[in-house]
Amino acid sequence: MLLKFLQPYLADTTQLAYQQHRSTEDALAHLLDIVTNHLDINAKDHGRCIFIGLSNEFNTISPTTLCNQLQDTSLNLAVLNRIYDFMTNHPQKVLTRPIICTYHICRNTTRFCNQPFLFSIYVQHMPKPSSGNFHLIKYADDTVFIELLSKNDVSQMDIAAHDLAGWCHDNDLFLNVSKTKELLLCNLRDNPVHNSLIIDGNNVEQVDSFKYLGTVIDKRLRFQEHSMEVIKKARKRLYITKKLYAMRVSGPLRVQCYTTFIECIFLYHLSTVFGHPSAMSRKSINRVIDLAGFLGGCDFDTIETVYERVMKTRCLRLVVTGQTNPVFVFDQLPSGRYKSVKARVNI
Repeated sequence: MLLKFLQPYLADTTQLAYQQHRSTEDALAHLLDIVTNHLDINAKDHGRCIFIGLSNEFNTISPTTLCNQLQDTSLNLAVLNRIYDFMTNHPQKVLTRPIICTYHICRNTTRFCNQPFLFSIYVQHMPKPSSGNFHLIKYADDTVFIELLSKNDVSQMDIAAHDLAGWCHDNDLFLNVSKTKELLLCNLRDNPVHNSLIIDGNNVEQVDSFKYLGTVIDKRLRFQEHSMEVIKKARKRLYITKKLYAMRVSGPLRVQCYTTFIECIFLYHLSTVFGHPSAMSRKSINRVIDLAGFLGGCDFDTIETVYERVMKTRCLRLVVTGQTNPVFVFDQLPSGRYKSVKARVNI
């Protein structure tokens, strides 16, 4: 009920969560589109990504600060008072049979179902540097700063990190440096050298790969590590199908087991990352699918066929809903037909 009233007041264009027809795949596609377009212009350019890590972010929201932000909008006063009352005077108790503890009044916390959405409103004024080629992508509490740099450019990321740390301190958020990671994306054999980023006196770790929204991004954007992780996870779940096969369970149930527990692993972010891994990685995925087909007693679609089906469904949804997407951009011909999907040079 509250979400219906609050949805119109999320006006953050960099926030892709809680938006109609948006998902984690859009956030990943947006990140890859920004970086790859920059790398395609000049092979010596690179991108500097900082994945921000916050500690206990949903439960450290300041009710006063949040309500002051909402008070500047036209939100109904009764709804605003209800949110503030729930966040500051919410009683709870813990039951451990046969002992029941006394009620405890929760203060300065948002322990209810809309806390991720309220957090998205809370951070919609997160500062982004006005100077330099910076981009900011947020998906609920997953935030990434992207700085696009050429060969002789001087990075301004340290200034951005200092401003972000100050903003978090002013808004009662704890910026966890140990969870914050830096990833350089480039085509160069030798990584560009940057001074280690320092936040609150602590160095931010530079990594060669990072799992962003469930997908492992490596510094060369080849997604080999992600492919291996997908294959490993799918092989583990094949154990269920093997047990059903040994128990001589009916074929339709084994097929249902594959589509429910295994195929969903291949489908996750498939339309965004399919073009990056090598042909050998795809063959490895197809071998897992062939083994699942043997155990299921039928032939399942190869990863290439699944990709075509996913792309057709996704493109049709974009046309019907009129949705704009950073990767899936259509050019309309004079006849009214759509020409093609935007592509990029393979790196």
